Amino acid sequence: MNKIKKEVQKLNKEIAIIHWEDSWTHGNVQLSEKKWKNKNIGYAVSAGLVVNEDNKQISLATDYFYPQNVDTEGSFRIVNSFPKSAIHKIVRIKLPAEIKKQINKHYLEKNKKKSRKEK
Repeated sequence: MNKIKKEVQKLNKEIAIIHWEDSWTHGNVQLSEKKWKNKNIGYAVSAGLVVNEDNKQISLATDYFYPQNVDTEGSFRIVNSFPKSAIHKIVRIKLPAEIKKQINKHYLEKNKKKSRKEK
């Protein structure tokens, strides 16, 4: 039970929604100078679980997999890193309550089943 509490503590994650800009490829077209002046960079919105963040960048994952047993860490899938210099706004949503609920449900049910089988 002690290991479960430690693992739950490590799983306090947050979702970030970022509004950002990026380079834009306009294709292989020939346009006048005037028309090229109307072309812009791309603006986008992305969201995901925060994997890592520092002064220069933020990395977001699409998926997070809970640890499959108390001896392992969870894992992320489909991670994208964004330079903060290109980000206009970050909206953050904390997730500790839902993660604790899911991890405790997973481990407590698993441990109850093991205890019943051992009896």
